Amino acid sequence: MHRGKSFKTATSIGLVCINATAVNLHSLLSAADAACYMAKEKGRNRVWLHQPDDVELQHGAARCR
Repeated sequence: MHRGKSFKTATSIGLVCINATAVNLHSLLSAADAACYMAKEKGRNRVWLHQPDDVELQHGAARCR
């Protein structure tokens, strides 16, 4: 609530694992971005964890670009 008005918010989160196999910052951010778009596509208010072998994520990310 702000100044007497209520607002609806939605959150979609894309997660990516940062570990020793991470190639570089650009690839990590790109993977997180694709995961976020997939979370939105699946109905918003979701968290989507990026998996390198996730076929659904690869197809969904291609549609968002």
